[in-house]
Amino acid sequence: MSTRRDRFVGCLTGVVVGECLGARLDGLDAGPISHRFPTEESFAELEPASYGPASEMTLAVATSLIESKGLDLDAMTEEMGRVVSDGSAYGATTTRALSEQQFAGADEPVSSPLRERGRESYGNGAAARTAPIGLVYCDDAEELREVAESAAGITHKHVLGMEGAVVQATAVALALLGGGRRVSGERFLAALHAETRAREFRSRLEGAADLLTRKTVSREKLVARLGNNKTALGSVVTAIYCFARHTDSFEKAVVLAASLGGNSATLASMTGAVAGAYLGATAIPGRWREALADGEITAAKLTELGLALAECEPGSAA
Repeated sequence: MSTRRDRFVGCLTGVVVGECLGARLDGLDAGPISHRFPTEESFAELEPASYGPASEMTLAVATSLIESKGLDLDAMTEEMGRVVSDGSAYGATTTRALSEQQFAGADEPVSSPLRERGRESYGNGAAARTAPIGLVYCDDAEELREVAESAAGITHKHVLGMEGAVVQATAVALALLGGGRRVSGERFLAALHAETRAREFRSRLEGAADLLTRKTVSREKLVARLGNNKTALGSVVTAIYCFARHTDSFEKAVVLAASLGGNSATLASMTGAVAGAYLGATAIPGRWREALADGEITAAKLTELGLALAECEPGSAA
């Protein structure tokens, strides 16, 4: 049985491992992937690629929460801007929003209200980095929502972009709190549905629950029903469904997400966050954790950050 601290580490590690695996199939269609990998077992030899924006931004959010002992929008913006300025490939919305705030003049300070932050984007960038917020604010659903919306608004202030971040953070929180107990996918989706406010996401969760009642669901049908694209609405619930389908196996959940193609790197990363928060780092295959030997985001670094995040005692949302 995993400990709470192990699940914090598992969540962050799941984000990175998931993105690295999904990156191998990113941009492909589900049909050709099904032809190449007809069974779950056929994915056994899939080697992780390099981590990318989802991992780097998630760690920036985690670092900011740890150093600020909770949400500090200015500090989080600065930390995220530091990552983007390193030259990594980020979406235009994130890059532009952070650049505008970093170089804001005296009449447009970085500490401007939420309505002045971000851009009208409904992409999944904010949802992809929100896992640490779900961990730290797991005990208070209202504060979690407030913090997740505010943090999302740094770069994504469209209602669907922000709600996607809230739904993903809530899924991580529910997974963390449910860890150590057997929770069915059906009950998990029902609990998440009860915490979701946007009609569009509630409808997607209902679709996911319907698919969960079926013994088998083709990848093509899953993509057609829930999506595999870069929008929050077309990816967040898909990623959560993959976990709900395989609550007892980190490997199966993440492989399913990666196998959907499209924006599979982010899909698998978000699935990995929820599965890791529920099952813990010890449930992540050793061969995948060992593959994180190169670059700045190593397994040791993720353990260090996860344990520090577990000790974070946030104050009121800024």
